[in-house]
Amino acid sequence: MWARFKRWFYLFAVALTQGIINTTIAGLWWVLTGRGSEPDPDEPFSSRVGRNAMAGKRWALLAEKLIDGIFGANHCRNSALDQED
Repeated sequence: MWARFKRWFYLFAVALTQGIINTTIAGLWWVLTGRGSEPDPDEPFSSRVGRNAMAGKRWALLAEKLIDGIFGANHCRNSALDQED
């Protein structure tokens, strides 16, 4: 049962980052400022951060440190590379 709960929590976290963080927050930033790229509703926020960190964006490098500190080293960049496939 614990393994199923952990899997459910992981799936919930992915859905949360895609729906709320990436589409809503990044989308609102895109609408209001006209900067950045149009958010992809299927892209997790970790992937967006990783992609922008690899491009050297300061906000993404800071967010990457925080997210990688929680989920493990290179989480964001690996997520970005996984999305390219």
